Amino acid sequence: MDVGRLMEEGRRFLSKLPRGGRLLVVADDDTDGIIAAHLFAKYYQRKNPYSSVLVDIIRREELPASLQEHPSYTPVILDISPDASISHPSTLYVVDHHPPNSPPSNAVFFNPHLLNIPRASKYNTGFLVFLLFRDDIVRNNDLWKVAVSSFGDSSYDYLKSFFYGIDRRAVELASHVVGSVDREHLPELLSALEESKSIEDFLAHEELLSLKRDFEKQLLELVNNLEEHCFHCEEKLKIILLPPELSRFKSAVSTVYSKRNPDTLVAVGVKEGPLYNFSLRFQRAEEAGVHLGRFASSFSSLWGTKGGGHAPAAGLRIPPEALEELVIELRRLLLSR
Repeated sequence: MDVGRLMEEGRRFLSKLPRGGRLLVVADDDTDGIIAAHLFAKYYQRKNPYSSVLVDIIRREELPASLQEHPSYTPVILDISPDASISHPSTLYVVDHHPPNSPPSNAVFFNPHLLNIPRASKYNTGFLVFLLFRDDIVRNNDLWKVAVSSFGDSSYDYLKSFFYGIDRRAVELASHVVGSVDREHLPELLSALEESKSIEDFLAHEELLSLKRDFEKQLLELVNNLEEHCFHCEEKLKIILLPPELSRFKSAVSTVYSKRNPDTLVAVGVKEGPLYNFSLRFQRAEEAGVHLGRFASSFSSLWGTKGGGHAPAAGLRIPPEALEELVIELRRLLLSR
């Protein structure tokens, strides 16, 4: 029933999009956002051959700058919910699964939260883009990319019936590869996604092989020796601070360590500019009555920053002076359940 409502809403959303001109597809630089941007650009342009599509993969806080750099483009924003402070001469088209916060008046949304769908965040942005172009994506054997976009997210287990026959281990590896590619290698990554006919082709893509081997080796070394980077470590709570040069491993480390240790809440942070950027994971969150997304949103707001996510997976940014308080509040979160 919920998927049917989403498909109907997706058709309404597509009907409002311009069928030509120049589109700027702006997406968050995580696995979900990157795959969603690739699929949207590919299938929108197939349906609208006289359009031109520019893809910009960014961090969330870079959204205003990206829009200012392209004032003549119609923006399609994926995996990021703009707020009322965002201004642009064109209508903003937004596909996202995060709860919208004071949305702009000139925005058109495709977001399950606005349909009052229960547990709306589980329908990740890659899956929402799949619903927009469902028949074409299935016909072109690109469903594996939707699986890659949702792996490690709360949506994967819910959606896995769609991914019958796709090897889970390959999906996990591909998800980590996509999410950890340095920005300078994004063109190669998008090219590999475009050229690959299957997940096996993608993982064997010549331009990605050396990146993948290097990534896998460093990821395993980090996960196996994670306590070398402990800021606060106890049995049920690990807070890890990686050096800036390892920032691309933050999300993958938190996901892999969490899956190995499902009873432990792990928070992996990296200093990016004046703030620490954290990836939080807790595999047993729902059965423990813990919602990391709500915690991240509430805790970051106390420091004038932003955070959010889902029950077992979330992200937040905080200043260095908030680190000790983060330990206290995460311990309180676990002990209160």
